[in-house]
Amino acid sequence: MEAVNHMGDLWFFGQDLPKNAALAVECFRIAAKGGNVSANYSLGWCEKHGKGTAQNAEQAVKHLKFAADAGHPHACFSLAECYESGEGVAMRNVREAI
Repeated sequence: MEAVNHMGDLWFFGQDLPKNAALAVECFRIAAKGGNVSANYSLGWCEKHGKGTAQNAEQAVKHLKFAADAGHPHACFSLAECYESGEGVAMRNVREAI
């Protein structure tokens, strides 16, 4: 799954391939279903910001939480932002954000 996640990064950032966020999201989605932590973070970030896919804060939180629970530092930060703003969670929770 790491190779599929890496392909997503190449599409997303336009490294050796033209930028294509939609194709990147498809790669992240496949790798995330396979349990890849980085792919879950990337997919969650894309869903949170509506890059390459429809914006969906609730789905974003699920993917970010998976990656954060696995110790991914960027996922921890993005998930904390969601809790702080109340975006994609049942209610705003500053304590959880901290």
